[in-house]
Amino acid sequence: LGWNSPALPAAADRLVEHYDNHGEVDLRPAAVVVPGGRAGRRLIELLLERTSSRGAVFTPPHRLVTLGRLPELLYRPSRPPADSAVARQAWVQALREIPQDILASVFPARPEAPEGWLALAATVIPLHRELMGEGMMFADVARSFGAAGTYNDAQRWHALGQVQDRYLELLAEVGLADLDRSRMEALAGGALRTPGDVWLVGVVELPGLVRRMLQAVPGTHRSLIHAREEDAAGFDEFGCVDPAAWIDRHLPLRDDQIHYAGGPAHQAAVVTGILGGLADDHTAEEVVVGVPDRELVPYLERSLSTAGVPHRRPAGIPLSATGPFRFLQALADYLDVKTFPSLAALLRHPDLPFRAASGEEENGGRVLELADRCHAAHLPADLAASPLPGGGSRHSVQDLIDGLNECLDLETLQGRRHLSAWMPGLMDLLVGVYEGKTANQDHPRRQRILDACRIIRGAAATLAALPPVLDSDIKAPQAIRRLLAELRGDEIAPAPEEEAVQFLGWLELPLDDAPVVILTGCNEPFLPSAAGGDPILPGSLRSSLGLADDRHRSARDAYLLAALLSSRRQVHLTVGRHGAGGDPLRPSRLLFASPDEEAARRIQSCLERGEPARAAGRVPAPETRRSGFRSPPEAEIRVADPPHALRVTDFGALLTDPYRFALQRLLRLEPLDDAAREMEGRLYGTVAHEVLHRFGTSPVVHSGEVAKMSRVLDRLLDHEILTRFGTHPVPAVLVQREHLRRRLGAFANWHAGWIGEGWQVMRSEAVPEEQVFLDVDGLPLQLLGRIDRIDYHAASGVWALFDYKTGEQGNDPEKVHRRGRKGAKRWVDLQLPLYRRLLAGFRDESGTPLVSADDLDRVRMGYILLPRDLDRTGGRLASWEPEDLAEADEAARQVVRQLRTGIFPFADGGVSFGRRDPFAALLGHLELPLLAGEQEEEGR
Repeated sequence: LGWNSPALPAAADRLVEHYDNHGEVDLRPAAVVVPGGRAGRRLIELLLERTSSRGAVFTPPHRLVTLGRLPELLYRPSRPPADSAVARQAWVQALREIPQDILASVFPARPEAPEGWLALAATVIPLHRELMGEGMMFADVARSFGAAGTYNDAQRWHALGQVQDRYLELLAEVGLADLDRSRMEALAGGALRTPGDVWLVGVVELPGLVRRMLQAVPGTHRSLIHAREEDAAGFDEFGCVDPAAWIDRHLPLRDDQIHYAGGPAHQAAVVTGILGGLADDHTAEEVVVGVPDRELVPYLERSLSTAGVPHRRPAGIPLSATGPFRFLQALADYLDVKTFPSLAALLRHPDLPFRAASGEEENGGRVLELADRCHAAHLPADLAASPLPGGGSRHSVQDLIDGLNECLDLETLQGRRHLSAWMPGLMDLLVGVYEGKTANQDHPRRQRILDACRIIRGAAATLAALPPVLDSDIKAPQAIRRLLAELRGDEIAPAPEEEAVQFLGWLELPLDDAPVVILTGCNEPFLPSAAGGDPILPGSLRSSLGLADDRHRSARDAYLLAALLSSRRQVHLTVGRHGAGGDPLRPSRLLFASPDEEAARRIQSCLERGEPARAAGRVPAPETRRSGFRSPPEAEIRVADPPHALRVTDFGALLTDPYRFALQRLLRLEPLDDAAREMEGRLYGTVAHEVLHRFGTSPVVHSGEVAKMSRVLDRLLDHEILTRFGTHPVPAVLVQREHLRRRLGAFANWHAGWIGEGWQVMRSEAVPEEQVFLDVDGLPLQLLGRIDRIDYHAASGVWALFDYKTGEQGNDPEKVHRRGRKGAKRWVDLQLPLYRRLLAGFRDESGTPLVSADDLDRVRMGYILLPRDLDRTGGRLASWEPEDLAEADEAARQVVRQLRTGIFPFADGGVSFGRRDPFAALLGHLELPLLAGEQEEEGR
């Protein structure tokens, strides 16, 4: 066909010329074979355009099929072929029937659950299809080892051969046939027929069985090859690529067509930049983006959407990404293992028509908040084996479970049934969830739901009609997963959209006729695509059997890239240096299919650091749409009635970041999710505080005996873990419990020495009995707070106010409370200095002040540290002078004055954002890793 134009337009011209008979183009005698359905639809469009421009009458071919359907034009099956669902079930049954001593040579561990057998079938089925497509049975592979001279894996393939034989017998028992086996039998029996003139359009690979069928069938077959006449020797009699002719071919690729990028996001930005440079010369429909690596698609969609570039996936939306599929997936997980994560995942599904048992609020409000709060407090794991502790939470979560059971009628999904018997009930359940959600089919999401439900219903109908010999007795979650296994790989066709940039896979790309091509992800193993990664059918065995191996794929892809480069107006290639996880990527070997000097230059360019594609100026930045999201949402937060009381911990929050204080304390924003799988800093600290509080009020607190105190602390810790997390907590909690036990043991050693010095624990978790106020400009503000521990040394008359700290680093009070150089320090936290003021609210048993005003100069403040480094365990008292505390009091008054303005401004750049900061995204900052030496905040 030559390379003056893309393959399909040239093929349409040739077909019209061949069948044009005095103004009538009749293609009924032709059987046209194309690689894929999209190419077939486009070919018909082009044929219509060509005949219309000639003013000719056009009759389309009666037979326009994809390559996979070509064999059925050449013979008539004696038995109906088994569809994929029945065939998959027959494979599962065959695998289960084979004795384990035979099967063990292939799969050493025998699965216990139906899902395991399904996974084994998913491993065997692709091998069966590929080898049968070459006309080989598994037993043929076993026999090949003696002659091949490779390693001997005959035993494994003999075992697979027995499974394959039983699979074919099972299909025969139900009157069905394996499609590939029927083709082999038709060829062996000479039962082939001619379908007319066979035209192979753009077919560059033919399975061996199809090749032999075409050779045996009477009639004519022609191949339309997209190449120059001088390259004719590079193709065989069927127009397929000859590896020897293309494996070392230099490609017509220029350096300025290659754009190097960093990760997936940068690749997407490069593509968007290229599109921005094309905007004046080409419409969106004249550009196609090739995506050999499908993981790039979300990044491309995000980048193009931001730039306002319309785009479309012609292949469609994966069914596995739709609401109905994910609902069934979440339901199966919950039914299979009654864990809190599986419950929460199901509750979070946006399509769940669920009300709390109280019936007061819809899903998304009270239900999810209750579930998240329960998770944050208790980290529940197995709901059946470990009832949730705590009266209120336990009762409320049970309400969630009861409401969910009632909403979905989960009682009907109990017990065991045949796979076919489960399908009607599952479809009734799906109807109940999605009834009413598809009323307006004009809405894209509703249409996707409707399409997904139709596809799921079709697969369920097939499974409901399983022959009895292939049916199996299973539980509901296993039946759901069996249904979902049949749906993986299915896609929902997107809505038609004119003038959109199309995303195409690599093999679809050469058969598109857009004048501009942007090929992304030019990295191994996506381009060329790898063929030898199967552990049962490795590359060496593929080569010895004559199957398509990496050499064939490299040659094929070299030819396809050469055709693209030669027949399109513009071709751009992007090369990533690393994947989404930061792992390095190898550039495609096709980039270096050039003379040595060019290859060396490209290797050097690829190894350069930085982002040369944008820096070199070859890719213009696109004009992006202005986002409607503001960061921060407001430049300042204003409140009409500032609070008249503050906790002593609030002062530090206001000093550090008034804006964040307003978000958390005034607007009541808080992080709430179920992502934690261990006790995070706050919860870990809460557990430690509770244990230490109970110890502080126990009879042994003043015993001074380390062993006795350690035993009490151990018992209190075990009780707290059991009460809070139940009998079966998540494994990480058990590990953290033992870490905390070691810290408490070190605390017992320190405490014994502290008591030995004459100190007494006077109060634990102490809250003032009377209100305490801070006078600021003649107006009082109430101080709120709880002092973890108040100690007294009778011999000296000194008081010590302590706050327990379980942070990893164990910083001293001075480091936490004041920053800056010596002589110019400023207060950034006021918790401990304000503890002194809280003392005014404490009374002893006689009603007199616990600490008189005259004794305030004998009050010291500090931390009791329980850090990771056990050697740092113990009390750390601050050595602040009276003038330092006077500065702290003034700093507190300044905080109150700012509070009373009711204005809380955002100060960009003045606040640090740490790991898992819940407000980072809202305030326009990315999450940062925890820096060395940075202490993760823990609180109460």
